[in-house]
Amino acid sequence: MKNYRYLFLFAFLLVACSEEQPIFEEFSGVRLSEYIIKSNATLQSAPNGWKMTYYPDESKYGGYHFLFKFKENNRVDIASESGDFQESSYRIDFSQGPMLVFDSYNYIHDLANPNDSKGAKGTGLSGDYEFIIQNTTEDLLQLTGRKKGVNIRLEQATEQDENDLAVIRDLLQCFRLQENESWIFSVNNKEMAGSIVIDEFKHLYTINYGTSGDKLSGSYLMTLNEMKFDKPVSVEIDGMQIDFDGLRIRKEPRIIASNDSWNTLALTIKTKLPPPPVVPVTPENISTYVPNANIDALSAFKDLKNAGSSTTVGITLMSSKLNAWRTTYAAEVPEFTDIQIMMPRSTYDISFVLRFTNSGFWYWGPASTTPPTTGFNPMTGDGHNPLYEVSFSLARSSTTSTPTSYNQDPSKAAVSFRTFLQQPEGFTILQDGKTFWFRSNADPNDWFKTEP
Repeated sequence: MKNYRYLFLFAFLLVACSEEQPIFEEFSGVRLSEYIIKSNATLQSAPNGWKMTYYPDESKYGGYHFLFKFKENNRVDIASESGDFQESSYRIDFSQGPMLVFDSYNYIHDLANPNDSKGAKGTGLSGDYEFIIQNTTEDLLQLTGRKKGVNIRLEQATEQDENDLAVIRDLLQCFRLQENESWIFSVNNKEMAGSIVIDEFKHLYTINYGTSGDKLSGSYLMTLNEMKFDKPVSVEIDGMQIDFDGLRIRKEPRIIASNDSWNTLALTIKTKLPPPPVVPVTPENISTYVPNANIDALSAFKDLKNAGSSTTVGITLMSSKLNAWRTTYAAEVPEFTDIQIMMPRSTYDISFVLRFTNSGFWYWGPASTTPPTTGFNPMTGDGHNPLYEVSFSLARSSTTSTPTSYNQDPSKAAVSFRTFLQQPEGFTILQDGKTFWFRSNADPNDWFKTEP
């Protein structure tokens, strides 16, 4: 390949000239212009541009891939792992020998940004955007960072290189968790506590494992199918020796695994399904409504009670059969006004109450004992969920003096309702905020609704 040896001449002149003697005194502006024209022609002649793998500081950070497509009028399109091509500007400079300078902000400037939120304060990631040209051929420029002195190769790219960079950008997505995702960490197919954290800006990785704060960390360079570590790792986890120097990445299904022969260490994704949309309970859908198996509706209903005093919950709506009983009872007993649930009392936790005019009432509840007897019986048998299925113990009936004799259950409608409440099949409680629906397990078409 043809070497442009005149570059060495410029380097020689920088050393040979005295401080008083201008560097390019013996060379006309024509010669400098000729050099610039030839340099630009070399940069712009590459049909697929140029590629660079850049380690700004191998002791602290990982490696970065860049693609450059140099164009006329000192314009250049630059792509990296951070994003697709963006237009910027460049120039060939002679302030410290021949230099390739990127003089408007682009991806490569991110590595030199002095903002300490992204790197070391004042220096960023120790990157350069001005590069001294040491040597050049038709398909290679050997560069050195002006400030940091890091040697870099700028090589002619192929058509495949652009596709490869897009693949690498896509693979990085595999390390990004959504809000409903978490890592499943395993060693030799045995799950244990663990996770991975990637710093995509600094190109650093941290693998956490176990419950004692153990971790592996270092820098990386992304390749076509794996994350390559800066140095090999040798570690014993849960009695298993693992030697690897990178992580293989598979996108579908998403699997990240150590690149040893057995892929001993692996990370997969656990997705927490979003809760189904909340559908309100209505008389039309209550017979087929499916309760949330994780909601403790029974405890939520009990929590309606006020601290230190009784709480009254109204039965505001009933299925057609229960409503017919209530209508019949109201016709038999004109003083009847309402059906309520009261909880708690000092010697029991729930009672169903028939209210009458003149502050009269008749209630059914559990036996009155100390400590209090519960009227709620969570159903724990096969096929039942004690979080929202309950039966009632209503062994005792009481009344006030006005009206009289109602504790003798003179009305068939009242007897029917009490028998319904004590059915052995129990009820399913459906919670909708502070509204609770009690649906018969014997016949889901029979139900009542309560509201505080």
